[in-house]
Amino acid sequence: MYRTTVMLVVMLALPLCAVANELERMTVNYFELLDYENYEAVARMHDPEDLKAVREAFAFLKEAPDEFRLQLYERMFGAWASQASVDKLSDAEFFAGFLATSAAAVRRANVSGMRAEYLGQVDEGSELAHVVVRTYADGPGGEYSEVSVDTYVKRDGQWRLKLSSDFENTIQRYKAAYARYQQRAARREAAQQE
Repeated sequence: MYRTTVMLVVMLALPLCAVANELERMTVNYFELLDYENYEAVARMHDPEDLKAVREAFAFLKEAPDEFRLQLYERMFGAWASQASVDKLSDAEFFAGFLATSAAAVRRANVSGMRAEYLGQVDEGSELAHVVVRTYADGPGGEYSEVSVDTYVKRDGQWRLKLSSDFENTIQRYKAAYARYQQRAARREAAQQE
């Protein structure tokens, strides 16, 4: 009886260990890809629903004046970027451009050598897992370290990383920058009419 119970526990635990190993590899690989600036590969690791949501969050840019929109597109996608070329991008390619712009700000702050240490995870059923990760980076004041929780969801049989609130905050900063641009433009227009 004891042997049967032990075997049953081992058989039930093995799939959980496999998931933990898979998510550990994915978590470490994610930060390596970020450090190598392979933003398209990083984007493909994310939940496609989140990538679509990021693109939809930037829909306000289509209504923005060319001066503002094209300047942002140039930073995100390169000098070749136009509304037509951006419209042709997949959600993953669009997100990769968004990541590249965000990463450039990190590099300007002299932060480099990003790496991660998997600390553990909490599974919520077989389709959702929360991974505790410590990230490290080298900065002007020495090594920087932070513990965070990344959430993975299983989509079409593959684990995908969910976006954190950090990304949502970054999108809000872009929207705030556009609001400031609109305010300055309105003040310039009012001053010209006086």
